[in-house]
Amino acid sequence: MRIQHLSIKNFRGIKELDWTIDSRTVCLIGPNDATKSTILEAIQLVLHPRWNPRVADSDFHRLNVEEAIEIVATVAELPESMQALRKFGGYLRGWDTEAGLIDEPRDDDEVMLTIKCTIDQSLEPKWNVWCERGETSIGHIDRQKLGVSRVGSYVDRDLTWAKGSALYRVTETLKEIEFSAISRKARTAISTESLEELETASRNVQDMAQEFGVNSTENLRPDFDPEKIDINAGSLSLHHAKIPFRLQGLGSKRLTSLAMQKSITEEGTILLVDEIEHGIEPFRVRQLVRNLRDATYDNDSHRIGQVFFTTHSPIAVVECVTGEWHIVRNDLERTTVTQIATGIEGTVRSSAEALLSRSIIVCEGKTEIGLLRALDKKWSEEHGGAGMAYFGVSIVEGRDISSAAERSRHLLQLGYRVLLFADADVSDVNVDLQSLQNSGIEVAVWNEGFNTEKRVFADLPIDTVIKLVEEIVKEDDSFLPTMGIKGLDLDTLKKKLRDSQTESQMRECVAQCTINRKTFKRIDYGEDLGRKISNAIDTIPDTDLHQKVSRVKDWIFAS
Repeated sequence: MRIQHLSIKNFRGIKELDWTIDSRTVCLIGPNDATKSTILEAIQLVLHPRWNPRVADSDFHRLNVEEAIEIVATVAELPESMQALRKFGGYLRGWDTEAGLIDEPRDDDEVMLTIKCTIDQSLEPKWNVWCERGETSIGHIDRQKLGVSRVGSYVDRDLTWAKGSALYRVTETLKEIEFSAISRKARTAISTESLEELETASRNVQDMAQEFGVNSTENLRPDFDPEKIDINAGSLSLHHAKIPFRLQGLGSKRLTSLAMQKSITEEGTILLVDEIEHGIEPFRVRQLVRNLRDATYDNDSHRIGQVFFTTHSPIAVVECVTGEWHIVRNDLERTTVTQIATGIEGTVRSSAEALLSRSIIVCEGKTEIGLLRALDKKWSEEHGGAGMAYFGVSIVEGRDISSAAERSRHLLQLGYRVLLFADADVSDVNVDLQSLQNSGIEVAVWNEGFNTEKRVFADLPIDTVIKLVEEIVKEDDSFLPTMGIKGLDLDTLKKKLRDSQTESQMRECVAQCTINRKTFKRIDYGEDLGRKISNAIDTIPDTDLHQKVSRVKDWIFAS
């Protein structure tokens, strides 16, 4: 089975969603509260295999029970039994790759059924197979044939033989087991055990009762009430040696449950996995995603028709491919799911962690990343610990101005707030900064074509510049000779920096030397530079350094 189209109205955090699904593996990416898990809940509800799901007022959008919940799923690759005329053959619809959903299927169309679940203030779900020609109810027995399974964080039930559990469904002979006979054997076994302390207590009670004239207390003994030792399928669970498997780690339990879900049906099932990485080590997450993706291929004997999973793991994101990534957004009460298009795979893979945030700063290089990391520490201290992470802002590297600009455009297309923080001279590259700004990308690029080193050494107070030079020379004893000034030592350089006649030239020479020697071309070195800047930035309000850094800060705190 496979869901081709999903519509949701007035369900929990989703006011409205209209989504055509063009993938067998669906990786749902987005920040917290983007309604990723709600989408899985909606799919489970509309195709619910049982007749009595729990529904409450809190399931209605903003608790408004006056507006009914409506979830509509159009499902393809149906079991033959559901396509028969005596079942739902008269309600089949068609799908055309160009025209989309067609109410009455043509010869070459893929046939589908549209299933609608509605819930009004009575809290009684109603399921119907629907088309424009009419509708008819569909019961839970038929919905079971659609093979929807969900794996959440609580999987203990799947490790028992309780009716409907994954373990129950993989046990072919379960119906032949006579649980009443097992209960009798258990009582017999317990009855033959010697329970001396309980037997002594029973005899004492017998004597006490007889003193009060109760003569029907002879041969009192401890035993189990038949009504209290009723062994059923739910009483039996999977064990590792003699230890219940439910006591294993969460990751092992979830993986075992997923393995059983995968093997349940050869026709294909729709598998829903919330937070696929929950409780699982990174290397197991990688293997799990691969196994689920591979299982959607036609050559698998236990093929999954479709798998939906949510994730906050960059590892899970990287293991997917183009067409499987879907960005979930919930803005102004309208939820959208955007499939990441071909051509931006590099941005997705290099920015996997950032895709899980709300806003992204694209930095031209490592120096800028380190600089912002240091400034973020200062800003968060000023705001009671609220920094970039608090506001859902991530940083990614662009490598050079052209790549950074392209990456910014891609991320903007996916619905992220984007700021480009670049340090390169863009006059000789094909980057239209004004076009980027017009598209909605915030741009912070140094004036005069300066890179970060030139901007820092041009704008910082002279005392801060001298301290920086002292630290550089202390760490790098070949720094001064490479400046190319004959007979230059540290004291002479400091004097030249304080001399108004030579200050500007010396600032530029120092900056160029740090560029040539890649002094700050590492994130940790950039962080060290950022710490020096953070202590002096408020003292130079009229400089380009202060103004661009303030622009970045204001953008972050406006998130």
